[in-house]
Amino acid sequence: MYRDPLRVCRGSLVYPIARFPTTQSCMPATCLLPELWEIIIGFLQDDTIDLKSTSLACRSFVSHAQSHIFREIQVSIWAKHYGDYGEEKGVQANRLTALMESSPHLIRHVRSLTVEGCEPEMVIPLARIRWSRVDTLELEDITEDPSDDCARSIHALVGLSSLCTLTIRNCCHAEQLHTILSHCSAALENVSLSSCKISPTPAFRPLKSPRPRQRIRKLVLVDSDGASPLLDSPACPFDLTSLNHLHLTRMTVARLDSFLRRICSTVECLSVDARDYISRSLDLSLLPALVHIDCHGFGYGPVLNTMLGGMPTENHINTIHLFAPRAVVEWDESLTTYMRDFDEIVMDHLPALREVSLTMYIEQHRHEDRDPYEFNHPGLMQVMVAALPRLHEKGMLSMDICLT
Repeated sequence: MYRDPLRVCRGSLVYPIARFPTTQSCMPATCLLPELWEIIIGFLQDDTIDLKSTSLACRSFVSHAQSHIFREIQVSIWAKHYGDYGEEKGVQANRLTALMESSPHLIRHVRSLTVEGCEPEMVIPLARIRWSRVDTLELEDITEDPSDDCARSIHALVGLSSLCTLTIRNCCHAEQLHTILSHCSAALENVSLSSCKISPTPAFRPLKSPRPRQRIRKLVLVDSDGASPLLDSPACPFDLTSLNHLHLTRMTVARLDSFLRRICSTVECLSVDARDYISRSLDLSLLPALVHIDCHGFGYGPVLNTMLGGMPTENHINTIHLFAPRAVVEWDESLTTYMRDFDEIVMDHLPALREVSLTMYIEQHRHEDRDPYEFNHPGLMQVMVAALPRLHEKGMLSMDICLT
């Protein structure tokens, strides 16, 4: 019996398939390597609906789609992300735990876990899950007086053997922060402490821990002056002798001075914000191994120029990345002046310099009445080139404009 190749049978129903001008260029899914399909599905990683549809298209696509759907999980103590404001605390954690217990094959897809609100209703259920591949953990709003079960659950999460990156936000109890950091995984390399305003700071005593001290490569400190004495104390649970990347935002240099002098010899990458007080008093000569600088808020005064102007001539800085959150309509003569001074300073004081990249962020909602493509007008690029002539002539300048 003749079968129309453009019709597919499903039981007793017949579904017509759209006709194409030719079928010679159409390649069956089985003819492509699985690696290619994995790349193609990867382009849908930010669209959960399309990923769900992809998993229904072919059995072999299910695992690839699930790896993107469950790669990053964010759990809140209040179910605000789903509009369920009336539900009890910890409902998302309980749902997630039930899902992972019923479908344990999904656990291997989870690589990043964010916990908003570290109270018993949240961390105790999450700690029961046997996470095997979580390499990034973020804990927010850690309760000041946790129960023993809650504390053990937090310690179990930060002690995951696969954990490489840990972020702690809003932890205001010094001994509690010290204990949590002492239970971190031996594989931990990146630590971020944000809004850890600890006061007063006690005398820290080393804790007995079965784990060796973690060798930290990247340290991010944001509005966490209270953490500085802990990091500079002999009781610090981290090994900072190999620290490579240091990010400082809203920190006080006076409280960091001893810490910076202790770790200064290994820091190669520094990230600062020109709008912070720390950037005005930070002495870059303390960092002899420095090769890369990220400067946020560029254009809010000659802060970076002052920092670089005090560098010794034998420095090794070779790349600088500037982030300028200024709208095009706010471009004024002062910013042009800062950039011209910057151009002279880096060319005269940084002999190893190879590249300066400038990223300008434009708040699109502030210019809704203007054409978005107008922000990429060559005239703006010409203004930047005119303000940085020596860098442009040497081929060291790269520029980018991003709409936010």
